[in-house]
Amino acid sequence: MYKIIESVGSGKTQKLIKYAKMVGAAVVCSNPRAMQEKAHAYGISGVRFYSYEDLAYEPDLLDDTPYVIDDLDKYVKYIIPNADKFIGFTMNKE
Repeated sequence: MYKIIESVGSGKTQKLIKYAKMVGAAVVCSNPRAMQEKAHAYGISGVRFYSYEDLAYEPDLLDDTPYVIDDLDKYVKYIIPNADKFIGFTMNKE
């Protein structure tokens, strides 16, 4: 699994879009239109963008397409009921 863990403003989103383009993946994000505009500004085309809602409620839209998620913790809070009570998690280092 490809992971980008860096600080705010470090270029994580650009790296993620470039990776998605390289491997033929879609990008799942909070605002697909804004993300398309970023991709265009970066000079990247041919990447499909879907919303968190699409993945949570209409996963068949992605068919068998691999995908990456921009801002995973925001997506998790989106899909978990009572997200204000979600205060921590574990993650494997690999």
